[in-house]
Amino acid sequence: MKLLSIRMNNVRRFTQPVEITDIGPGLNVLAAPNEQGKSTLFDAMHALFFFEAKSWKQKEAASLAPHAGGNPEISADIEVDGQSYRVSKVFSSKKGQQSVTVHRDGHLIKQAEDAEEWIRSLIKPPKDGGPAGLLWVRQGLTSLHSGKDDDTLAARRDLLSSVAGEIEDITGGRQMEKIRARLKSDLETYLTKSGAIKKHGPLWEAEQTVANLDDQRVDLRSKVEQLRAKLVERRALQDEKTALVDPVAMKERVDALEAARAALKASEAHQENQAKADEAQQTARLVLEAHQGRIKTAEEQLSEFRDAKKALDELQQSVAGAEDQLDAATQGLERAKIAEQEARKNQISAEETRDAAQAAEADRKGADRRQELVKRLEEAQGHSSEAAAARKTIGGSPDAGQMERLEEAWQELDLLKRSREASAAAITWTADAGQQDRVSLDGNPLAPGHRVALPDGGDIAVAGVGSIRVHPAEQREEAALDEAQAEFDAALEAAGCSTLQAARQSEKERKSAEDTLRDANAKLRIVAPEGMQALMDEIASLPETVAEDASLPSAADADAAFRTARDKHNQLLADLEGVRTDHDAKRGDARELRARRDEGQNRIDRATSTIGDPVEADRELEALREKSPEFEGALEKAKQNVQELAANAPDLALAQAGATRAQNVVDQADKRSGEVNIQLAKLETEISIEADLSVEEKLREVEGKLETARSHAEQVQAEVKVLQRLDAALSEAQKQAHDAYIGPIRNELRPLLSMVLPGAELTLDADSVLPTGLSRPQGEDSYDQLSGGTQEQIALLVRLAFARLLTKSGTPAPIILDDAIVYTDDDRIERMFNALTQQAGDMQIIVLSCRQKVFRGLGGQTLAIRQATREVSA
Repeated sequence: MKLLSIRMNNVRRFTQPVEITDIGPGLNVLAAPNEQGKSTLFDAMHALFFFEAKSWKQKEAASLAPHAGGNPEISADIEVDGQSYRVSKVFSSKKGQQSVTVHRDGHLIKQAEDAEEWIRSLIKPPKDGGPAGLLWVRQGLTSLHSGKDDDTLAARRDLLSSVAGEIEDITGGRQMEKIRARLKSDLETYLTKSGAIKKHGPLWEAEQTVANLDDQRVDLRSKVEQLRAKLVERRALQDEKTALVDPVAMKERVDALEAARAALKASEAHQENQAKADEAQQTARLVLEAHQGRIKTAEEQLSEFRDAKKALDELQQSVAGAEDQLDAATQGLERAKIAEQEARKNQISAEETRDAAQAAEADRKGADRRQELVKRLEEAQGHSSEAAAARKTIGGSPDAGQMERLEEAWQELDLLKRSREASAAAITWTADAGQQDRVSLDGNPLAPGHRVALPDGGDIAVAGVGSIRVHPAEQREEAALDEAQAEFDAALEAAGCSTLQAARQSEKERKSAEDTLRDANAKLRIVAPEGMQALMDEIASLPETVAEDASLPSAADADAAFRTARDKHNQLLADLEGVRTDHDAKRGDARELRARRDEGQNRIDRATSTIGDPVEADRELEALREKSPEFEGALEKAKQNVQELAANAPDLALAQAGATRAQNVVDQADKRSGEVNIQLAKLETEISIEADLSVEEKLREVEGKLETARSHAEQVQAEVKVLQRLDAALSEAQKQAHDAYIGPIRNELRPLLSMVLPGAELTLDADSVLPTGLSRPQGEDSYDQLSGGTQEQIALLVRLAFARLLTKSGTPAPIILDDAIVYTDDDRIERMFNALTQQAGDMQIIVLSCRQKVFRGLGGQTLAIRQATREVSA
């Protein structure tokens, strides 16, 4: 299972919906200050997966309620076997307000007790031996030892109870002891305590049955031989693993890697010296370039003084000619203004005549338009009547919201009825030839070969035999069914219909009327886009008859005369604008030349202030030119130093290749070690499955025969021998399963310990699977003697090892750590970060911490508690 997102509403301080989204498959970090809701998030996830919605009386569930009141609502999006689900719960002290649902791809698939059972099957609760107590670590409770506080034990689901649950799942635990006690009791029926046959017992009467059970014992021995072959294969893999982790071989690989790294470091140092020589050469080049720049600047300043003096003399002559041209342009501008004013008067008179002619023509067109609008008004009134009839039909039919409520109520009622029928008692009868008509159910013939559900019970009559009364099974969902029926009836009443079919027919008529209404309104908008009242107003504003004025020219003639006068005026305006533009250009030219003349004078002044006496500036330039050979020689010397270093440079690429190859050798050894671990884990699983299946199958066979063999005396002697062998096999299987369980934990812990505590080896107690001591090169300490920080680190590494085993077994579970690293120093916390990052490759880890600055170095997907984008719902 993988978590994708979490949502909360009315959970302690969160009285508004909040969510944590984009939870990734690997390492995820939520680092925030205290009192921001991290522990609340942890408790909410724990409640969602391990508390039933009706468990309000439990202290942990009730503690989720906010001070302001309200029902805590929690939901999570998860991924299981590649499919997405949403699990939602509402906790409440009031019956009927609690709810639990499971959706898949937006569709409800489970609710109520069925949903609770689905969640229990997905994540086994800690009290049943599930992994969450091992992997979900509350704030401040990282120790592997649970202590004696029962409340802490219940809240924490501590490591000890989780480990014990896992061991019992594999070895049988108390269930195995019960089985073995039963075996001894059965043997005492046949044998005395000394092993002799009990006189007058079943074995004494059944010695002739030995041969019949020998064949079955041979078959069992064959399966044992197959199991032994796999044990031999497991030993070979264990030997290979021992060779891979041999300290001498590992040291040789590490020494080769260190030597390659040293060669690489020397090459890099030479490259650094060469870089310094390059820098010195660059400095000499920059000094020379700066000196050459000063020479160039002095040359440019002298050139600028000479050019400025020459340009000023030329500008003085250009200014005098520009002022003469400006006087002539001013006289031409005055003549153009007089011609334009006369043309404007003629245009105004022509425009007045045109307006009068156009007004007369508009009156004539208005009378014609009035007749057209009268026809459109009559058409619009017809469309309006059609729309009114459609609206009446729509008003008498259920709307879309009512139909949606009705359909949802019907689907809910149908789902509950099907669920009730699926969980109810059912019968299927098979008829002999000629007996097909002898059975009836509630007075009706019952056809053979068909499954018939009986949610309400029934009476089955068999002609010539009698009758059978089938009592209905207990129905836990009757209240929900009645509520769904009431909701459906209310939805029918709200829709104003007596049946679902009538409502659907009425909806169909409503949709047809809606189409008619849309069509009528569309036509009405075409005929009367601004409404019928606007049509009537426009008709009223238009004249019915028009009086003719013979003194006016036609609108076309008047418009042509106006355009002629306007064109002439526009032409004169254009001519005036051209003359004005030419005048402005000449005035601008004169102004620009005067400004350039003034700027030329300023240029002479600036050049003089920069160089001072031109003769003295020439002497200084010559002195600069004489010093150039000195700087050129310094640059040549720096170049020779660079060339000498380059000639003796080691091959950096070759050194890098050697370091890479040495690293690959180490990595390949680590990779093969991981592959061997995977093969061993797979083989261990196959051995465990085959051993358990053969023993359990034989046990069921023996137990079944003990129930029926009382009339078959010949089987008793062989049954005794099977019981004796089974007792020994179960004892051996119990021991082997226990050893097989401890081995993988040690294998998973070893590389994790080497990352955080190099050279350390952890000792595990064989019964509790808890650490008892830590062996290091400097000595050995008991677990209780270790510092709080070291105990905290070991506790987290043990949890990571168990998580790795769960992932390899095909039942991965997310690891959730709420401020689980609080006593670790700066050096080891970096190593712990590396361990977490490595393990997050194929596991989901969620780290909650208030140490924002430190945990920035952990990396991973950054999470945050934000306001939800939509309402949180169950």
